[in-house]
Formats: sequence, structure tokens, C-alpha cells
Amino acid sequence: MAALLIAAWALASSGDLWAQLNSAAWRSAAGTALGVALGLLPALLAGAGRRPDSGLTEMARSYGLAGWPLYRDVTLPAALPSILRTVRVGLGLAWLLLIATEAISAQTAASGARMLLYLVLGCVADLLVRAAARHFLRWHPDYR
Repeated sequence: MAALLIAAWALASSGDLWAQLNSAAWRSAAGTALGVALGLLPALLAGAGRRPDSGLTEMARSYGLAGWPLYRDVTLPAALPSILRTVRVGLGLAWLLLIATEAISAQTAASGARMLLYLVLGCVADLLVRAAARHFLRWHPDYR
């Protein structure tokens, strides 16, 4: 672990960290994007296509909502929990695949430093999605 931190510090202080990250990102971005897209597209489409309770739609229409206002105020909030859950799983899978491809192609101590950075960035991305879910779903009892 100490060698990993020393290599990370050496890369960061020399300015080579961004060059290393750039080469690693291009090397694994296509595989990661493809793996995540193929794995999560069905779940995302199922969540986005989820229809709200017919009673809610009927009530909204009785108040005069139709078209975009109906979608914005009734349909999208009903689908949002599933969409945000899928985004969170997708980000986790993306970072996991990125770390796996980096581990497979690891040739230097810099690879360990990049994997550590990916771990930190993955945790930050998860925290951001969770914060967005708490903000946008504050009406939902599971996200209070």
C-alpha cells in the first residue's frame, strides 16, 4: 500500500498523472461504455417507460393536465426512482469495469495509483447520485 501511495504521489507531483489517466481512459472507455450500455439499457427503458398509477393520471387529467405538464408532474416523478436507481447501478458497474480493465492491463505502479483514483472517483459519483436522488425524490418515503 505504501508503494502505491508513493507512486501516486510521484505521478501527481511530476505532472504525469493526467497523461497516465488519459491513456488509461481511452484504453478502457469503449469497453466500459459498451458493457454498461448493454447491461443497463433494458432496465433504464423499463423504468422510463413505467406508467404511473391510473388513479393519479385520471386525477391529473381532471385538473386539466395534459401533454407536457402531465408528463412533467405525474409520469416523470413516477418513473424517477427507477431511473435514478438504474443510473446508480450503472455508474457502479462502469467504475467496476474500469478498475477491472486497469487491473488486467496493469504494468506499472502507476496502474495501482489509477485504480485508487478510480475508486475515489466512483465513490464521489455514487455520493452525487445519492444526493440527487434525495433532492429530486424528497417526496418519496424511501428517499427521505
